[in-house]
Amino acid sequence: MSRDLADYHEQYSKHRYEKYQVMLRKRKLVEILSQHPHNTLLEVGCGLEPIFHEITSFSQLVIVEPAQMFYEKAVADAATTGNTNITIFNSLMEEEETRLAGYKFDFIIVSSLLHEIQDQKGFLKTLHNISNENTIIHINVPNATSFHRLLALEMGLIESVFQKSDSNIQLQQFSVFDIESLTNMVTR
Repeated sequence: MSRDLADYHEQYSKHRYEKYQVMLRKRKLVEILSQHPHNTLLEVGCGLEPIFHEITSFSQLVIVEPAQMFYEKAVADAATTGNTNITIFNSLMEEEETRLAGYKFDFIIVSSLLHEIQDQKGFLKTLHNISNENTIIHINVPNATSFHRLLALEMGLIESVFQKSDSNIQLQQFSVFDIESLTNMVTR
C-alpha cells in the first residue's frame, strides 16, 4: 500500500483525540529535550504542531515534512516566529539524505511516525546515515500494549494487541509496535 498524503491529512484532521495525544507527546518531548543538547535539531514529520511551537532553545532547526498541507502550515507558522534558523523541506527524509548529512544533528525527533512508514528499515538506515556518534534519536510510536488495546483484547474486540484497528487502517499505518518490537527494529 502506498500512502495518499492528502487523504491522510483529511483523516488525521478528523481524529478529535489526536490533538490531546500530540499535546502529551510534546510535553514529554520538551522534558526530554531539556535534558539533552539540541543546538542542531531535526524534526522528521512535524504534522500540525512543529516543535518550534514548544521550544526555541536551538541554534538550527530542520524540519522534513512530506505532506503538502502540513508543510505549508509549518512554513506559515515559522514565518510568524521571526526565527530565521528554521529550515523546512517538503519531501521525504530519504530524499533529503545528502542535504541532511551536511548538518551535525545533536537531536533527531521521530515522533509518532515510524509506524506510518512503509519502508521502515530504509528510513532507519537513512536516519543512521545522517546521524553522528553524538546524535540522540528520539523515536516514539503508539503502544500496542496500551490500556485501550489491552481492554479491547479482553473484550474480544481484537484478536491481538498487534491487530490493526480501524484508525490504523484509516490513517494508512503499516505497523503496530510494543516496546520489544520497536527496540528490536531500531537496534537491528
